[in-house]
Amino acid sequence: MPYKDPKKQKQWNKDYRKKNKDKLDKRSADWRRNNHKRFLTKLNDWRERNKQRIRDASNRYHRKLKMIVIIHYGGDPPKCACCGETNIEFLSIDHVNGGGNAHRRQLKTRNGWAFYLWLIKNNYPEGYQVLCFNCNLSKGFYGYCPHQTCKHYDREEINLGLDGKTPPVLRCKICGLYLDRK
Repeated sequence: MPYKDPKKQKQWNKDYRKKNKDKLDKRSADWRRNNHKRFLTKLNDWRERNKQRIRDASNRYHRKLKMIVIIHYGGDPPKCACCGETNIEFLSIDHVNGGGNAHRRQLKTRNGWAFYLWLIKNNYPEGYQVLCFNCNLSKGFYGYCPHQTCKHYDREEINLGLDGKTPPVLRCKICGLYLDRK
């Protein structure tokens, strides 16, 4: 029943859609099936006109996924488990025992938000922590983070330079951590 008051009309439309959901869904599905090319043309036209809108919505969704996961593993407010960095743009998820590359290949994913979605769908499994990008990369490349300190005193000098000009570095014989000469 059409109404002159837009609020009443909107409510009537909502109630009608709710009451006749199955009938309307079937009608829409039938139209899309019978007018498939027309439907795709309309859809592609809409996407072309709204590229920025779609991109912005996608970015908001991906940031929301990241925030949910980072807050779960890093606390509220989230911070790096190693250095305490709190800037959300720098924070990432780290596999505590390594193996992130192999895990990413296993999941067949190439981006962070798909991994965040996997963590949420799998009810936040154990074995992950929040690290800032610097700590995470250092841990991946060198096996340790420069923020970590070694409490052992059994150290050895190792010559890493093949050119003979690079000074030797100290490494802990117990934990394998490379150390500054301080």
